[in-house]
Amino acid sequence: MGLGNYVLFTLLCFWILLPGAPIAQALEYTENKGQWHPEVEFMGRLSAGTMFLLKDGYKVLQYDPEPYRQAVNAAAGHGFLHYGSKEPGYENHAVAGQSSSGIQTHAYRVRFLGAHDHPVIQTGNKVPGYSNYFIGNDPAKWKSGIGSYYLVHYGAIYKGVDVRFFSDNGFVKNEWVVSPYGDVSAIRLQYEGAEGIRLDKGDLVVKTSVGENREKAPYAYQPTAGGRKVVPCQYVVRGTMVTFRLSGYDPALPLVIDPTFVFSTFAGSVSDNWGYTATFDREGNAYGGGIVMGSSYPTTTGAYQTIFAGGMASTEGSLGFDINIIKLDPNGRTRIYSTFLGGNSNEQPHSLVVDGQGNLVVAGRTLSTNYPLRGSGQIGAGGQWDILITKFNASGTDIIGSVRMGGSLDDGVNVRHKFPVTAPSFTDQNYGDDARSEVVVDAAGNIYLASCTQSANFPVSAANVQGSLRGIQDAVVVKFNPNLSGLIYATYLGGANYDAAYVLIVDNAGDVLVAGGTMSNDFPGDKNGTIGTGFSGGM
Repeated sequence: MGLGNYVLFTLLCFWILLPGAPIAQALEYTENKGQWHPEVEFMGRLSAGTMFLLKDGYKVLQYDPEPYRQAVNAAAGHGFLHYGSKEPGYENHAVAGQSSSGIQTHAYRVRFLGAHDHPVIQTGNKVPGYSNYFIGNDPAKWKSGIGSYYLVHYGAIYKGVDVRFFSDNGFVKNEWVVSPYGDVSAIRLQYEGAEGIRLDKGDLVVKTSVGENREKAPYAYQPTAGGRKVVPCQYVVRGTMVTFRLSGYDPALPLVIDPTFVFSTFAGSVSDNWGYTATFDREGNAYGGGIVMGSSYPTTTGAYQTIFAGGMASTEGSLGFDINIIKLDPNGRTRIYSTFLGGNSNEQPHSLVVDGQGNLVVAGRTLSTNYPLRGSGQIGAGGQWDILITKFNASGTDIIGSVRMGGSLDDGVNVRHKFPVTAPSFTDQNYGDDARSEVVVDAAGNIYLASCTQSANFPVSAANVQGSLRGIQDAVVVKFNPNLSGLIYATYLGGANYDAAYVLIVDNAGDVLVAGGTMSNDFPGDKNGTIGTGFSGGM
């Protein structure tokens, strides 16, 4: 049965391969062109393991989740992730042992008993780019141009029955598709190598030596004249065999698969990663910016920075991190590009904006002494945290301009209090964190930034509103030309206490409106006739 045929109903089976946790991103199935064991058709990497698609089923290799996460973070993703010619433990269908890194592993296999020996295997939703495998010193075994896919479809795995593998909303899924008058009772799943299988509130629980995997209760439905009809469906477990029990369905009706949403997707890595900011462009493409604590973030081929540059662990115990940037199409189904951005220490994005030509501008802060620069480069003495502004081209393959800007103390940091609080509330409580600044562009492409500084020697320009630091922290407003090769102006803005700029906008006349927070009773400006003519206290 091909992809174009209509079907009767779908049994939706969800795998949660870490206890209670979804996979970190849309699962990519990479085809086997000889780089792995010949029994493997496709391979997909899970949050703490690997899934192999075979002709007659699939196999799961799982790492003990917490030691694996700790090892990834400690080694920045190098040295033990399974990129060899074959995955650890693949040789036998059931393995409980240790990986080469000493992490406990367990593998089990699900065999489709009685399945067709040669199902029609098709792929869909190709992942942009390709993979190369240059393993060992024998060029005859090197493989290149290997494709990956978000969907793998096995046609006629049983008579009148197909199965599809993909991920949805962060969970791995297999989908059984039964054509009119197909025999659902033919589907028999044999679990080999698990320590046990059982039912729990309708879910199928697979016990292994490194934890339990849970396959959510199956879901089936059909269309009727009165609308969608949910078909009662449940697992039946007999020893190591699993089948499906259904009742009350019409075998002559076609299936309607109708999940409707704009998009919902994960963009992440095995290493911890946190989202900070997002924006969109005129075509509706979506952009996200965050930090990632390790090398496993999925960059695209040809992206500006495909290597995790480093990062420095903080005294507060957090791991080192780089910025990660991703661009998605308007439906969120295609990753246009994804890239790291950083140097030898830590970076953090605060704001994103796209200009009229589709170029992405990133603003944030950096501690790296070798942060990538182009155009004006380093502006000011620099010191601790400095402000960064970087402009990518529309394809994400290069930067148009990039500057680091700051004085001797922290720049781009909205001063934060320590716990327990022993001083008056600071400006970070307006948002609850110290990561606040914003970047915008005007109609001519000029770049504006509103942020904060604690440096008395912040590099203000001659044409400024306020030439010196007046308080412990002041807001700053800066303007650059479109390619960041020239600073047009930079000014402090603040009174005698704590001041912070959070957002700004440029009107049609070219005037800049800045908003933020202040604890200064002498904040500059003419307040006559305004809503608040005087400081009211606090912040």
